[in-house]
Amino acid sequence: MADDEGAAYWEGVYGQPIHLYERPKVENEKGELEIMTDEEYAEYVRRKMYEKTDEYLEKEGKRIKKERERDRKQEEEDRAEWQRRERERLLLEKERRSRKNIERIKKAWAIYTGIWDDITKKERPKSGRIEVPWPVESGRRKDVSKEAIESFFKSALETNGVANGSESKSYADILRLERVRWHPDKALQRWGRETISDDILQGITAVFQIIDSLWAEEREGEKR
Repeated sequence: MADDEGAAYWEGVYGQPIHLYERPKVENEKGELEIMTDEEYAEYVRRKMYEKTDEYLEKEGKRIKKERERDRKQEEEDRAEWQRRERERLLLEKERRSRKNIERIKKAWAIYTGIWDDITKKERPKSGRIEVPWPVESGRRKDVSKEAIESFFKSALETNGVANGSESKSYADILRLERVRWHPDKALQRWGRETISDDILQGITAVFQIIDSLWAEEREGEKR
């Protein structure tokens, strides 16, 4: 009788019949399934009945909404953190490539100017193959072009400052020096006509014409 009265009470509270809920089995400490006790079953039924009430559904809706909002914020934070790390990685990679590029240009410029220093210190060769330091990063004649020469001079200026003692040179200073250095007449005087082949002289002349063109463009720009 008491059980019936209790059942009727909870049915009145939640507006649902108790018999809708079968008595489930639960796992004991040994991992075995066993029938719920009356007390466990009563609590189980009350919980199930409560879960169907408007109050529960409202609370559950708020809980789910709050949980989704928390998940959304977490995703935004995770995405922002990933973007920050990616920006940092790209920046470090850019700096690494920049340092590598600077070292490469410095090395190429040191080789270029070093060969010219040796040339100016040596006596004019009477015969044999001459070493011409072509003014491009690779140092190879096949890579000579207006773009390559301009890039080499400007990159060297940016990475080295192209210092001459304590006096730093400008791009115009470099072109002025190189224009004299690569003049065909100067080359003939330096190496001798009997030493320079027609092919090498053509290459030197082509370099001079490119530098002369860059020099003219630079002077025109300074006038504006």
